Amino acid sequence: MSSDELSGRIVGEGFPHNYLEDALELTVESVEVRGDNEFDEDDDTVQVVTSDRRISIVGVPQWDDVVVNGTVEIPQKVFNGTLPAEQRDDPPVQLVLATRCSRTILRRGPSNEEFDLAVDGEGEYQFSLKIERDDVRGEVEIQPYVVRSEHQSIDVDYATQVGDRLASADAWTLEVDETEDDGGFLHPRIEPFDRHDSFPDGEHLHYLHFEDPSTPKLYLNANHGRLVDVLQNEGTRGADPRFRDVLYDYIEQSVWQQLLLRAASDIDVETGEPRHPWQEEVVELFEDELYPDIDETEELRRKIAEDAASGDDLDVLVHQIDLAIQRRIDHPQRATDLFQEGLHND
Repeated sequence: MSSDELSGRIVGEGFPHNYLEDALELTVESVEVRGDNEFDEDDDTVQVVTSDRRISIVGVPQWDDVVVNGTVEIPQKVFNGTLPAEQRDDPPVQLVLATRCSRTILRRGPSNEEFDLAVDGEGEYQFSLKIERDDVRGEVEIQPYVVRSEHQSIDVDYATQVGDRLASADAWTLEVDETEDDGGFLHPRIEPFDRHDSFPDGEHLHYLHFEDPSTPKLYLNANHGRLVDVLQNEGTRGADPRFRDVLYDYIEQSVWQQLLLRAASDIDVETGEPRHPWQEEVVELFEDELYPDIDETEELRRKIAEDAASGDDLDVLVHQIDLAIQRRIDHPQRATDLFQEGLHND
């Protein structure tokens, strides 16, 4: 590791302000896997490999949620290097644990407040991060950030907006399933749409590309720079993070609908077998919401395949898919949060 990495180098690419990359230290101390089955903490089915920042629970057969316990160390240089001098003794910042799962488009950022912590200076901050089984597939990335919690106009050489990133650490990876290396299923890629003939026109914000049906890819339109910036915001307070959540919900609504309909049309009506592995995963994500009275996954797959193949029942399937997605995505709460944030700012 180079000396600039040890010190937390200041980077400017993509940021108009000082940003300390790798200045934080994320340490995982223990992992609790919970479910109906008894689990022995000494069992080697859970592996925490510090050398490459990896946690594996692939060997655990049945679980409901996993709690990752650890600490994030914030050195004084973070405050000295990213805040105006007047704010360093009482830093207006939050510690955020960005939790992302590309296969389920999970993007969450629980902050120190949710862990009942007050970030008031250098030190080690303990956390217990809970991850639900129904929300994740494949790999989950956990990465800490220090972000601004208040607007500042004291010194424009430093970050000014709520949610601006100030410092980070290398991410840890939680492996929950054995999955094929498919290039990052549904990890959003950022491309200017007007440079690709096969993409929609520049007015579109996102595009789900099925050029290779075995690995559909989600693209965000780089031509909408301000919106893409908001979508990459890691903050938990302010209008941008609230707007980000609403935008992602809008994108998810469209993406999940396309994926579920594509899966339904590709599944074999007789056997319930999907054409591609991702289709099995997508159906499993929504199996409790699509047809709640069907308990068996294979039977559910046959049912949605039959409905997709039937002209009479296709509208029923579309309706069920819409209801299932709305149950998963809490549009009213997100919109209310954004509305209340707007009222507060006024």
